[in-house]
Amino acid sequence: MDTAQFRAMRNSKFLFLFIVVSFFTVITGCEDPGIIGQGFTDTNTTVEVDTFQVSGVESESYEYYTGSLSYLSAGQFVDPVFGDMKSIGLIRPLLVAEGTDISINASMKLRLAIDQQYVYGDSTDPAEFDLVELDQAWRGNAWRISDQPQFRNANPVGTFTVDRQDSIDVELSSNFLARYINYVSGNEDRDTYRTNFGGLAIVPKDSTKILPIQSQETSFIIENPEDDTLEFGLRDWAFSLERASQGAVPAETSKWHSTLENVIKLDLDIPEEELQAINISRVELVVYEDQMRLRNSMDQLSPTAGRPPISSARLFLLEPENVPVALESGNVLSNGVYNEDDGTYRFDITSFTNSVLISGIREELGFYLTLQTHNGIIRSSLLYNDEAPQAKQPKIIVTSVQNQESTD
Repeated sequence: MDTAQFRAMRNSKFLFLFIVVSFFTVITGCEDPGIIGQGFTDTNTTVEVDTFQVSGVESESYEYYTGSLSYLSAGQFVDPVFGDMKSIGLIRPLLVAEGTDISINASMKLRLAIDQQYVYGDSTDPAEFDLVELDQAWRGNAWRISDQPQFRNANPVGTFTVDRQDSIDVELSSNFLARYINYVSGNEDRDTYRTNFGGLAIVPKDSTKILPIQSQETSFIIENPEDDTLEFGLRDWAFSLERASQGAVPAETSKWHSTLENVIKLDLDIPEEELQAINISRVELVVYEDQMRLRNSMDQLSPTAGRPPISSARLFLLEPENVPVALESGNVLSNGVYNEDDGTYRFDITSFTNSVLISGIREELGFYLTLQTHNGIIRSSLLYNDEAPQAKQPKIIVTSVQNQESTD
């Protein structure tokens, strides 16, 4: 088959995205195509826009892993929409080389690196925390969001208050340092360190915000009066999150969490006959955020209270049995950039559509939307679903270029 024949075949086929839905609505020429079509100077060329409403929007919940990410979270905040949240951070220090000289007069500190731009809650309020020893075997890459930490006892080995600073040094008790030194010196079997030395939990005591703590910038420091200061990072880190008293939202919206507690599954079906013999220029999936409800819910709390900013979302095409693992390890079909002006996420699926025209798509696959990336920062949003007013429902926008024959 030569190139001309191939192009003719491609342009004569129809878009067919498999995944079952109940109905569709077609609106032609009423959606702003944005930059699509700009720059055409040929007077015989017209740009047409077809809009297909999406139905079959569902919310699915998962308890995913929260360890070994770029951030860990710790704190408390009552969100009128997303509930009364309490997050406990977990950290375990690296074990320094065996025989490292540590003086009996040494002191130990924890240096926490805090990313203030992603604080969830009232960033201006001071927040109090206790550092409590853990008494359990745990691994960061196996810790799930609903796992509950077990404490050695209720007595903190350190306390601290965070206001607006980017980092804070917390003095740790001499007993905690002594237990750590036992593994460094070999008095305790180093091979059992990860199972027998629990590390620390960062427990909110009096807090109206959740702190995003940078895992790679957080460290432990041992100050030796007679020797060099030691600074070393984390071996394991994770966090737990509890939600209670979640606020009710209208049926036209769906909750959406970056932690994968809620992801959105979309069922899309565009009949073949609707896009017969058109020259596709661009295909977009567009979803809408309920901006008004999100803003109003925070305004009732405090002018300085806020949720971490969101800049993007991700679209996946996956086998259902591979969810949720593939939501983090699988290939992203399209990245959608958030537009604050109209509260939309727009996903370019043009290349995917062209591949469907050629070879089709396996029927068992499903589309999944996740909020931002699951990197340890707690983010939440409200997405309009297929019960919303028509103008706010998820939709597919197909822009095509039509060449009109000259009448001269």
